[in-house]
Amino acid sequence: MLYFITMKTVLNPHFIRTIITHSSKETDIVAAYLFGSYAYGKPTNTSDIDLGFLCLSKQSVPIVAFSSNVSRALPEKEVDVVIADLTDKPLLLTEIIKGKLIYEKSADERILLETRIRKLNEDYTHLMRIKAYYLNKSFTEGIYAVK
Repeated sequence: MLYFITMKTVLNPHFIRTIITHSSKETDIVAAYLFGSYAYGKPTNTSDIDLGFLCLSKQSVPIVAFSSNVSRALPEKEVDVVIADLTDKPLLLTEIIKGKLIYEKSADERILLETRIRKLNEDYTHLMRIKAYYLNKSFTEGIYAVK
């Protein structure tokens, strides 16, 4: 599927077609997203283009070759390619899926993966709140503080 970004960016249809072509060749890539400052319409002169590729398993994707092929399609800007799967940090995965969808192999697979990512992020956020609570409690009670 071809998705056009509706905001003014340096992403031209040729670049998007290149992303789709390279993504569709890799069987484990489920979706590609534009994330970061360009996705949110707030790029600066020094902004790079952040592209996130969600995979079932990134071990089967030739990361270096894939990244360089995608980057070469837009030589006038620095392109940051992130290839991620469910083993990556939930915060990174959440940032990627908050971006603009450029490619999906299958809507069903993408939605399933996004749902898993959101659940992972909820669990991670909950655990971080518990950790922060007990860490703060230990400091206020003087367990780790020198009296």
